[in-house]
Amino acid sequence: MSRFRRWTTILAGCLTLAYLVWPYASLTRIYFYLKGGDEAQLRQQVDWASLRQGFREDLNRYAQAGASDLLGGGAKDSGARISLSWSSLSITDQIADVLATPRGLIAIFDNSKEFRCVLRALDPGQKGMPLKKCMEKTTPASKGARSYPVQGPNIIRWYEKLNYAFFTDPFTFQLDVMHGTLRVILVLERQGTGWKVTRITLPFKEIISEY
Repeated sequence: MSRFRRWTTILAGCLTLAYLVWPYASLTRIYFYLKGGDEAQLRQQVDWASLRQGFREDLNRYAQAGASDLLGGGAKDSGARISLSWSSLSITDQIADVLATPRGLIAIFDNSKEFRCVLRALDPGQKGMPLKKCMEKTTPASKGARSYPVQGPNIIRWYEKLNYAFFTDPFTFQLDVMHGTLRVILVLERQGTGWKVTRITLPFKEIISEY
């Protein structure tokens, strides 16, 4: 093998390795921004329009399924504690608009009372506070990121909670992980010179049923 060919092979290998590691580096940044509640930095890591649309689709699907169960008597037979109706469909866009924000993602990451307060709007039987009021309890962006202890990665814990973390195609990366007791699927797509979150799938049925 000629010297030029050898160096070309080494360079190609390094570039390939760098590309494979790239989305993991982006995920690490996103994790620390969520952990630290850094809304300003988090704002640059997400395709908000795509994320909002994904939330709307999932919430509408959940609301429609819940309403169908009620119409068919399924909710009564199963002893479900929620009482969805078709009127819930009009609120899903508002919920998606609240969740698809830096403050909303931080509330989801924290699995906070504010996050559950927002989802409670899907249940007409619950008399929760207005959506905007739910999120007013979170730390305002003007106060900056919150401090937290920095610890080394717990490899065993990650291995136990991780279902999938790799490319689904050359420009799409998927993370499937257990966050506490919730299964979260996060999709990143390469846009321009970086990777951005375009989709987050949450188990809304499990979350709401915990009320």
